[in-house]
Amino acid sequence: MRPGLHAAVAVVLLIGLTGCMGDDDDSGADPSRALLEQQRDDVRSAAVRVIAAVEDELPGTRRPEKGRYQGCQSAGVDTFASFQYRLSVRIDVASAGGGDRASLPQLGTRLEGEGFSFAAASTGSEGQALQGTSASETGIAVTVTDRPQVGDFVLLELSGPCVDVPEEDSDRWLRDSEDEPLPQ
Repeated sequence: MRPGLHAAVAVVLLIGLTGCMGDDDDSGADPSRALLEQQRDDVRSAAVRVIAAVEDELPGTRRPEKGRYQGCQSAGVDTFASFQYRLSVRIDVASAGGGDRASLPQLGTRLEGEGFSFAAASTGSEGQALQGTSASETGIAVTVTDRPQVGDFVLLELSGPCVDVPEEDSDRWLRDSEDEPLPQ
């Protein structure tokens, strides 16, 4: 082989190999994965604070929480274009010996001290609900529902905003719902 051709082949091979090796940084990685994983951490962190505040105001027994990724916008049968992390908790409220339980506006005031903001409680035929957001975890929505006519429990729901995901990742987020319990 001629020396000039040998050098040219070596340069082409070197360029080809470095192109195949890829970068060590994940700049080309799908950002939705990191966003949804951070959202899960943020929702769970906010939930710990909300649960502690509610249990201080309404002593009771916390049922195991249920947290999972949930599809927001359908992109077809069993396929979603966007997902959010949602966590729900039920607290069975201890009987107050015939006395009144803390009202949702009282709970809202307590939760505002924990970094949440709420609008006025909405009242329906079965009870009341507070809807608000977390000041420290961006975009985390919180709903506290009290339905004493239905039973002696309070429902807490926390969720993050919807995040667009590549279509090929939809199945992953539908399956990825196993969570370890929150600290007691």
